Amino acid sequence: MHTKISTYDKSDFFNNWEKVNKNLGKRWDEVVKFSPHKELKKPTLTDLYFVSAITKLLSKWIPNKKNLKVLKLDLYNEATMTATLANWFINKKCSYYGVDISKEVVKLAKKNFKGRIESKNFKVGDIRKLPFKSNSFDVVFSFGTIEHIRENQQAVDEAYRVLKPGGIFITGVNNKLDMWLSYFVNEFLNSKFKHITSYEPSYFPWEQRNWLKVAGFRRIKTTGMITFPHLIRYADLYLEWKQVGGLLRFIWNNLLIRSLIILAENLDNIGFIRIFGMHTTSYGIK
Repeated sequence: MHTKISTYDKSDFFNNWEKVNKNLGKRWDEVVKFSPHKELKKPTLTDLYFVSAITKLLSKWIPNKKNLKVLKLDLYNEATMTATLANWFINKKCSYYGVDISKEVVKLAKKNFKGRIESKNFKVGDIRKLPFKSNSFDVVFSFGTIEHIRENQQAVDEAYRVLKPGGIFITGVNNKLDMWLSYFVNEFLNSKFKHITSYEPSYFPWEQRNWLKVAGFRRIKTTGMITFPHLIRYADLYLEWKQVGGLLRFIWNNLLIRSLIILAENLDNIGFIRIFGMHTTSYGIK
């Protein structure tokens, strides 16, 4: 009989991390097994906006060159096909690699991209001790990953290690300054839905920037992105998961979601506003 392993809540994260860390991979196996995300029939409108917002920023920060060797520090989106950026990098003719602590996540990611990305490029591993040689990659990036562990600095140090000299690191984590109060949304949802998520702390931009500085990165830039209500994103995922249609879905998509996306896209173009986006995002060069 299958015994479900719990993910971790705020108390676990801050008071029982040593215990949680012993089977962290198995805990994330459970997240993806029971996640509604992998049952979606198609990307939501908010997913498409997320990809657009992130790739717009990546386009500014990553050189327009073919054959760049790129590493992503988790494969949850590739496993569940939610807001995956892999297609964008494939179209740019990059060599795309990924690592995830969950065997289940890596297995699903390999299945979803079979024939498009070599299976060996997706590895089971820990971002705090990456299974790659030093000076291997042109780009390392992660969005919504490093905040799931306590050892943030160790993960950033590892990104620095595996990058080639002159390589680029880009990371986005939950932003405590988010204008839509995502900090409180995450705190509430985790307390109510512990078994389908894990605790996600939020950080101030200057905290994230300091990780890169300590690791040794130079020419560091810090901004924000995705000025969209986190709570609405979760609701949109829920409606797609339940395949809600009819008039309700028409009103939801066309009067609410599309309007919020237009608002967010305009806010994303205002420099001083972006710092209040859902993610605080930093860039550095080795």
